[in-house]
Amino acid sequence: MNDKNLFLKDRLMKLRKEKGLSFKKLSDELKEKGVNISPDALAKYERGVRTPKIDKIIDLAIFFNVPVSYLQGTSENKNFSDADELLKTVKDKLKYVNDNLDTLVDDLKKDDDVDIKKIALELEKISEKMKKMQDNKKIFKN
Repeated sequence: MNDKNLFLKDRLMKLRKEKGLSFKKLSDELKEKGVNISPDALAKYERGVRTPKIDKIIDLAIFFNVPVSYLQGTSENKNFSDADELLKTVKDKLKYVNDNLDTLVDDLKKDDDVDIKKIALELEKISEKMKKMQDNKKIFKN
């Protein structure tokens, strides 16, 4: 067990107990949000037997509404810093762009200008990449 596990296991246990959740209930609530972590894996995280990958740490931080730095033990602050708030704002803006990009592309494709149509095709490629990122990495899930 490494030092990071010491903080993670203790803080994860504290947050779970504050919410009054069993491993099974926490697993179920995470699953409702599109996060798949078994009760057994959660128990191993808390015992320090297993270290979650960073994407799971992020998912847990989002669920408990704490910064990743708090879960990892690099910060004592359970509240979000300005940087975390900025990241959330950027993420929200990216989600807005992603949600509305298809409409913009469709409108641009209708334009008679060849350069505008080229831009529309490039934006369409960007939209597809963003959708893949959304599907693969859950970047816009809350």
